[in-house]
Amino acid sequence: MPTAPAPAARPAPSIRLESDSPAAAPMAPADTGRADGPTPSAPAPGVPESPEPPAAAPAAVPGVRVQPTPKASACAVPPERGTEKERDWVRRTLSAQYNAVAGTVSRVMSESPGLRGGARGEATDALTDLVAVRLFLSGDGAQVNAAVRAAAVGPHVPLARCVAAGLRRLPSYRGAALLRTRASAAERAWFREGRLVTEWAFCTAYGAPRPGPHDATDFLIWSITARRTNLIDSAEPDRVVFLPGTTFKVLRPAEGEGPVLLRELSPSEIASDGKVDVQRVPLDEIALDGLDRAAAALRADDAAGRDERGDPDGLGTPPGLIGGAPPRQRPRGAGDGNSGALSAPDEGAKL
Repeated sequence: MPTAPAPAARPAPSIRLESDSPAAAPMAPADTGRADGPTPSAPAPGVPESPEPPAAAPAAVPGVRVQPTPKASACAVPPERGTEKERDWVRRTLSAQYNAVAGTVSRVMSESPGLRGGARGEATDALTDLVAVRLFLSGDGAQVNAAVRAAAVGPHVPLARCVAAGLRRLPSYRGAALLRTRASAAERAWFREGRLVTEWAFCTAYGAPRPGPHDATDFLIWSITARRTNLIDSAEPDRVVFLPGTTFKVLRPAEGEGPVLLRELSPSEIASDGKVDVQRVPLDEIALDGLDRAAAALRADDAAGRDERGDPDGLGTPPGLIGGAPPRQRPRGAGDGNSGALSAPDEGAKL
């Protein structure tokens, strides 16, 4: 069980305010943004299922598209039965991409033995999980996220479950994390104080300032279990990823052009029936102190002005929402989403 984060240090010209723990923490029970429902139980890919109700549709808010709660067959959270069937699917269906990066991931595992796990025979499972992470990070992860956020059923689901299992093996990150995105006025207003927000896909943020367009909206998130990905993909050394099903609490809404401040909930804060006390608690104050310091450091870093050339593809999606911009088109030769192949291999690193 994660412990309460320690008070942040004095401001510095960075938002790197963390302490690391390599142990994987249990995932918070998922919900619709109200923390009032359990995580769906995910079936095995390719196994006939009993009929399921459609994904729960959140209450409509003009101009805001909230992620629905996925049914079991569309959920990226690894099922309780394990992910052996999903691993087999990844090895068979994405064999060309898998084989192209497996050697690189194996070398990383040899240099960081903790990634292999302690159980006998677990190294093979760990390799598959971490290869899935590498493919997701270096490939068409935006398309996988878009499908998961829409609660769609398809070949992205077994891949996403393996990615989630692989992320659990990576070191955790505690501290302030920055997510820059484009958000409308209605979306910014939706993040009111005390609102609970569940992200069903992979929420990517950064432990250091990043350039972005002048009209971007900043979300500063106090993390306790987000995973560092630099061991698997060093191209983004400050990147952290929150696991699917993570629930956040809005501590402070956007004020003018200021950031939205959120805190990741720990599993101990969510009751067995999914209920959460939305009143202000000591953990909120600790997180707010650290986030305020991070916001001050971010303002100092932005003093020279935002990079108006910021890459739109580098922007994230507001937690718990469905982004308005369509995902990038797949390269020619990509799968159609129904054949089982997500795309044609491109140097083995694209999904």
